[in-house]
Amino acid sequence: MPVSRTQLYRFSPRAATGSTSMNNPLRTPLRALDLANCSLNHADMAFLADGTHAAHLEMLDLSGHSLLSLFPSTFSRLLGRAAQTLRVLTLEECSITDGQVSMLILALGACRQLQELRFLGNPLSAHALRHLFVALCELPRLHWVEFPVPTDCYPEGTAYPQDELAASKFDRQKYDAIAEDLRGVLLRAGREDVQVSTPVFGSFDPDIQETSNELGAFLLQAFKAALENFSQALRQME
Repeated sequence: MPVSRTQLYRFSPRAATGSTSMNNPLRTPLRALDLANCSLNHADMAFLADGTHAAHLEMLDLSGHSLLSLFPSTFSRLLGRAAQTLRVLTLEECSITDGQVSMLILALGACRQLQELRFLGNPLSAHALRHLFVALCELPRLHWVEFPVPTDCYPEGTAYPQDELAASKFDRQKYDAIAEDLRGVLLRAGREDVQVSTPVFGSFDPDIQETSNELGAFLLQAFKAALENFSQALRQME
C-alpha cells in the first residue's frame, strides 16, 4: 500500500506571481516537500539541490516542471543528494519524453530507498516505458508505480499536458496489452512485489481497486439510493 502522505511535515510554497523562492530559513530539515506546479526557476532548483534539506527528503513532488529539459543536471544532483532517504517521488506532467528516459534512469539509479514512483501525464511510448521498467527492477525497495497511458494508445498528434477529456480518449485494448507486457517485465525479473497502475482520474486506492473519483461517484449513488429507500418507506407508512 502507498505510504500515507499525512505522516510527515510538508512545506508547500505556491507561486502567486509565476515564480517562487526557496530561500526561506527553516530550523529543521524538510522530510516531505510538495513543489508541484510552483514555477520553479534555475535558482530555486540549485538552492534545493545544494541545500542541507536535500539530504533528508523522504517525500518529494516536483510535478508540473519540465525537469529534464530545463534542469537536467540540477535534477540529477538533487536525486543524488536525496538518494539515501527518498522514499516517495512524484513527477507527474513533467514533459518527460522518450529521448529523456535514459537521463531519468541515470537519475533514479542512486535512489535505492525509493518505494513509490508516480509519473502520470508524461508523453512516453510503450518502448520507452519498457526500457524504464527494466531499470526500475533494480530498485530493491520499490513496490508502487503509477505510469502514464503510453502515447501509442492515443491518436497521433495528441498534445500534452492533457485535459481530462483528452486523457480519457485512448485505445483501452492497446493499453491493456502494453500494461500486461510491462507487468511481464517485472515478473520475469522476480519483482512480483511491485504493484503498477494507471489512475487516469483521481488517486488509485489499491485496497478497493478504484480511484478516488470513482469512489466518490459510488458513495453519491449509494447516498441517493438510501434517500430513495427512506422516502419510499415513509410513503408506505403514510
